[in-house]
Amino acid sequence: MSDPAAAPSGPSNLRLRVQSALVMLVVAGICVWAGGLLFDLLVIGVVGVMLLEYNTITAPGAARDGTPGKPFALVAAPIALALILAAFGWAVAALLILVVVAVPVSLFLAPMQDRAPFWALLAPLYVGVPAVALIWLSQQENGLAWILWLIGVVVATDIGGYAAGRTIGGPKLSPRISPKKTWAGLLGGVVGAGIVGLLCASALDIGAGSLMLLSAALAVWEQIGDLFESSIKRRFGVKDSGSIIPGHGGVLDRADGLLFVAPVVALIALAVA
Repeated sequence: MSDPAAAPSGPSNLRLRVQSALVMLVVAGICVWAGGLLFDLLVIGVVGVMLLEYNTITAPGAARDGTPGKPFALVAAPIALALILAAFGWAVAALLILVVVAVPVSLFLAPMQDRAPFWALLAPLYVGVPAVALIWLSQQENGLAWILWLIGVVVATDIGGYAAGRTIGGPKLSPRISPKKTWAGLLGGVVGAGIVGLLCASALDIGAGSLMLLSAALAVWEQIGDLFESSIKRRFGVKDSGSIIPGHGGVLDRADGLLFVAPVVALIALAVA
């Protein structure tokens, strides 16, 4: 998640942020709790927005034209196919589609989008693999618990990091990439995630100590994901990934840490199954 401290301050902005957060919480909560098709549609829709935001950031030519155009649609098509396959329970086939179809198509179309090959290669993997992981997790026997733990770790890391960073301050974590982030904020996020691990241990049938340590490690990984997205925006001179969420920016700004955490949680679930 992009650092909230970087956003304009003031009562009106805070009110807008809170209202937007409540709407997102309600919509996401309903879809997560319902699971199945509703959750799959949420993931697919969010991925579509994130892919569009990523395209706008990393393909300046397409952004200047004001429309992603046909190349974007051709890149999005195999990613959408992969997510549909994942929704039907074919996660391995979905990952293969991402690697052997979506990546080559994205690379082939990169010149038409005024996009460097590296950013073209990254597009299907950056947003596609985490989406497949989320859909696969939701289909597991204890899928709801896994999803709630994942989201809980991400949210607790962001809230704990924000609270500790604003309260304690201190040395910067990565001043060149994200000037507002501090080491105290990272520690606050680790503590918050550890508490979530403690609360979720019984639901996942994993030892409390083990899950607290895993949660703490995921908090660090989540912050790396946050910094990674910030580095992309800094590389292309962009402040926010988009403006679709009032007071918050883009979807990528909200989900940057989750994109890194979701595949790891899926691997953990696979390992303990």
